[in-house]
Amino acid sequence: MREHGAPVDMFDAGVLEPKMTKADVPRLQELAAQANCVWLIYSHDWYTDPQKIVPATLRSAMLSRKEQSFEGLKIQLYERRGGPECGEPKP
Repeated sequence: MREHGAPVDMFDAGVLEPKMTKADVPRLQELAAQANCVWLIYSHDWYTDPQKIVPATLRSAMLSRKEQSFEGLKIQLYERRGGPECGEPKP
């Protein structure tokens, strides 16, 4: 399992919580194209992604399968169309 941040991996931008912009979409599309399953851990989106670019980009390439909401946090599962079912994450 690989872990990545959006718009960039943590600390790569020199900012703790960089804002997602439309200019970041190609990188996210590239990452999604390399995976059958994407687990999105989505928090602080009111600040980092107020336009909801990340889930919209993932939905354009994958099927939204599951979502669980917690206070201040959402966990969403996206699966490649025609790919294997992803199920639960493994530790």
